[in-house]
Amino acid sequence: MITRKFFFKTSIGILPILFLLSCSTTKQIAKEESFETFYERFHQDSLFQLSRLELPMQGLLIEGNQIQPGFESPWVMHKVGKNQLDREIFKVEQVRQRNRIIERIYEPGSILYNERHFELVNRQWFLVYNVNIFIL
Repeated sequence: MITRKFFFKTSIGILPILFLLSCSTTKQIAKEESFETFYERFHQDSLFQLSRLELPMQGLLIEGNQIQPGFESPWVMHKVGKNQLDREIFKVEQVRQRNRIIERIYEPGSILYNERHFELVNRQWFLVYNVNIFIL
């Protein structure tokens, strides 16, 4: 027959073990953010985009005969991603290097060129480098 005293002593001994086991099984490891999910949201949501870059940003802006190193505030939102481009006009290259994706978008035969570097930092993607060349 189980007495109250025995039940109470046994329960007290088991509770810490159950607590520790429940803590270790409920702890979740953050998953790496999908680049494609990030990329789509980056081009649709201006607040999200601003949260995933740091200004001033490394890079280069060439418009006509004006050259500006880096990018300062105010940031001009990138609304067009590779999926919205006419692939008969523009060429798109994406190269993955460890925790970085280098994207190049250009129009062959012209001087329209964009290169962006996205980097995985703490399991989230960020735009860390940008080059825009527009010489018409």
